[in-house]
Amino acid sequence: MLSDEGHSSDAFLIRRLKQAILIGPRFDAAEADIARDLGLSARTLRRRLHCLETSYAQIIAEVRFAFAKQCLSDPQLTIGDVADRAGYTEVSNFRNAFKRWAHVSPQAFRDLIGLTQPGRASPLTQPITKASIGGRHLSARNTSKERPCLT
Repeated sequence: MLSDEGHSSDAFLIRRLKQAILIGPRFDAAEADIARDLGLSARTLRRRLHCLETSYAQIIAEVRFAFAKQCLSDPQLTIGDVADRAGYTEVSNFRNAFKRWAHVSPQAFRDLIGLTQPGRASPLTQPITKASIGGRHLSARNTSKERPCLT
């Protein structure tokens, strides 16, 4: 049976791990390197994360997702800038990962939080026309590829 002290040390470990990943940020840092920074062996870190029903890869994904959402909230950054800062070499890989996490594309996320760029209609606010009903259906899924990122 875990005491409250055990729960706080678990939360503390997760918080320290996330902070260690964000320094830099170091999304591609090896688990052993981060463990060493935390004063643990890689095996001990893995074991403690397993007890918390998580993994290093899951923590990296959570931190990357939170970091990406924060960067996407900055209208000065393009989707490519955000992908680069989040450690992706290909924007398409970032878009796919973000869709997996958020269930919307990075551009649709920006539209949802009100960061649609001036002069550009959001797919959520576009009027329904015969063209949009006809041959192609415009959705958040396919519009991110059709429209360039503007700054």
